[in-house]
Amino acid sequence: MNRPDFPTSSARRRIVVVSTTILSLITVDLVIRHYDDELTAFYMNRYERKQQVLNRLSDKPEIILMGSSRVKYGLVPEEFQRVTGRRAFNLGIPASKVIEWQLYAEQCFAEYRPALVVLGINASAIRADYLPMPAATDLFHWEDFATYCKTDGWSDQVAKQYLTREIGSFWAFYHRRYGLKMLLQEQMGFLLPKHAQHAMERRAMVAEPCPNDGYEHPWLKGRQLRNLGIKLEEDGEWVWSAAPPPFSPDAPAITHFERFLAWFNQRGIRVIVAYLPNSPLAEERWRSVEPQMITAIEASCRKHGIDFLPHNPKEIPATNYDYLQELHVGLPLARQISRRIAGHIVSLGLLPTDDESRLAKRTNSGVNVP
Repeated sequence: MNRPDFPTSSARRRIVVVSTTILSLITVDLVIRHYDDELTAFYMNRYERKQQVLNRLSDKPEIILMGSSRVKYGLVPEEFQRVTGRRAFNLGIPASKVIEWQLYAEQCFAEYRPALVVLGINASAIRADYLPMPAATDLFHWEDFATYCKTDGWSDQVAKQYLTREIGSFWAFYHRRYGLKMLLQEQMGFLLPKHAQHAMERRAMVAEPCPNDGYEHPWLKGRQLRNLGIKLEEDGEWVWSAAPPPFSPDAPAITHFERFLAWFNQRGIRVIVAYLPNSPLAEERWRSVEPQMITAIEASCRKHGIDFLPHNPKEIPATNYDYLQELHVGLPLARQISRRIAGHIVSLGLLPTDDESRLAKRTNSGVNVP
């Protein structure tokens, strides 16, 4: 009579180790999910944060200021309202570029159409090596990822970012690893006071409500008051240096920029594209490539019949002392730039008349207008 095969002692040990590991991972995952609200206190989704404020405004702004962190710091809604008499909202998102802007616009303007979008742009927005990593992290759905691969080709980096987010949501430990790190640092202040301070500052920053006009310049809150000129005096060569962006007239970013402009035209949304300058320090470093990129941006705007407003240093002279960092303007300069753009909007007649404005508000509020 044949005896049944039983696992050897070494095989049993492996089974126990594997089973224990799986059980431990499941337990850790469930514990982290239980404390998810506590861990999310350290995460900031800038896209959702601004869109939620915009959505809950009963009196929707007629002017939307859109772009990257250059817009976040550089375009002041208060100045646009002062010059035009129309409310404005800053929808600038750090690290974003053309693909992120279009996906975000599709979300924000699905049921609401602004009277005018001011698209703040810089040469870096059409850099030849641009990959939509923020879009893959925060905005892509499967259809968006598939479309990107079809139009721009496969990118291991973009795919990794997108799949990491998708898989991470099923694996709480991986998905909330940053929050877990911050929470542990916060709890270990007696051993790591500097790390604990950083964690507490992060929690406070995330908890801070987004203003009703979307504008959040750190100088408004007394943070980062040292300007670039002072940093150069005190830190010298240790100041962060922004490398010139690579340029190609056939860059996919230029194609996406033109598609975005066409998207506005198809939806009947008026747009003005305004060039936002670098600091003199970065301008000097970028002088071999930036003029070509400005020419490409202007040509794309002209092709789609959209007004382009280049920066004019003679109208608004600036030094490194007027900048927060190499690529981000300080508050006084941001106000000057905003007033200049707003003045051009008025002189070009880009905003609707009062009757058109009232009609748009009634339409956006869901009222049927004959």
